[in-house]
Amino acid sequence: FWAAQKARDLLSIDWDESNAFKMSSQDIVEQFKAIADTDGVLARDEGSIEDAIATSEKILQAEFEFPLLAHAPIEPLNCVVQWSGDRCRMWSGTQQQTTDQAGAADILGIALKNVEIVTLLAGGGFGRRASTDYAREAVHIAKALGPSEAPVKLLWTRDDDMKAGMYRPLNYHRMRAGLDASGNIKAWQHSLVGQSIAAQTKPAWIENGVDAMSVNGAHNWLYDIPNIRVETHSPELPIPVLWYRGVGATHTVYSVETFIDEIAALAGRDPLEYRLDMLQAEPRMAAVVRMVAEKAGWGSLLEANQGRGIAICKLRGTYLGQVAEVSVHNDGAFSVDRVVTAIDCGLPVNADVIRAQMEGGTGFGLSSTLGDAITLRDGYVEQDNFDRYALLRISQMPEIDVHIMPSSAAPSGVGELAPMAVGAAVA
Repeated sequence: FWAAQKARDLLSIDWDESNAFKMSSQDIVEQFKAIADTDGVLARDEGSIEDAIATSEKILQAEFEFPLLAHAPIEPLNCVVQWSGDRCRMWSGTQQQTTDQAGAADILGIALKNVEIVTLLAGGGFGRRASTDYAREAVHIAKALGPSEAPVKLLWTRDDDMKAGMYRPLNYHRMRAGLDASGNIKAWQHSLVGQSIAAQTKPAWIENGVDAMSVNGAHNWLYDIPNIRVETHSPELPIPVLWYRGVGATHTVYSVETFIDEIAALAGRDPLEYRLDMLQAEPRMAAVVRMVAEKAGWGSLLEANQGRGIAICKLRGTYLGQVAEVSVHNDGAFSVDRVVTAIDCGLPVNADVIRAQMEGGTGFGLSSTLGDAITLRDGYVEQDNFDRYALLRISQMPEIDVHIMPSSAAPSGVGELAPMAVGAAVA
């Protein structure tokens, strides 16, 4: 690998950029803001939002911008392919064996049953290894070299993946809420602008113009609000985007839960009690809120420079609540000291796995909240390694307490919830 990389570094390439995508991140944000001024595709529309806004005692508005994010697995992308003519073996820590197998069979012109996938443990995936780009490239190289018993190994450098890989889409949210005289939310309007991952990967998943993964956490939440409108815009850009652990809810839950806190402050209400008032028809979620509040000591005294925040979410039948304890320092910086998690995932099958997912997912979500960002300048990615793409350091990792609610309900998933909620709890 070292010799191949050094040889590649010696190449002098003159690129024709006459038709290249040359926008910078801020250009895209400004374009998205203009798009938000137009009518989008309705993902949810209940009640009469115009009448409710017009008769509200107070109105609060907010905007949220979310950058492109790289998956940044610690182990770079890699794949080994052995093509003997009528058979192909692939060794890979892949998340998509089915599509890797189909891709290899198509490229080599052999039967699907003659492609064997040897699945290895992956040093991080987070959705990145759900793409077949690097695996297909390895198969193309093997095909170019011709049938052989000698395997081909492809390794992408971290620079390769960070500068020319797949990203969580850049997103812009515009929100508006109307409150009645008692401070209750009577109107909720939410407009989202961002690339559709399904449009690039699974177009059949788009229904009536709505990519459900783009709006997950924004259109299917649990709060009892009579007038709701959620609309989505999916502009097409040549930036390659892909699922990222938590997918759309990594930004929708942040915007929804942070906005709820701002509304509660405007109403002069405790943010936890404010949520419970809107969850009376959702007993499982309300029970999770009460448990996480109890375990976190919600309402107990803190130091003068400390605060607590709460966020909740639901995904695939699982209910999650997180409370973050944060210290603000004299220089204006802050640290996350403790994160308390309560989860109702039905019958807990393996408590150790549930805790591990909550701990690892919390670290992953904190990383994207506190430091990560992929930025474009004139179409080029500015980050190429961990010196410019700041992953969470060990010294930044908070104490994490996980509490699993006993349940006899059917087991449900736990893999993506913590990255969805922790950023909002910190905010």
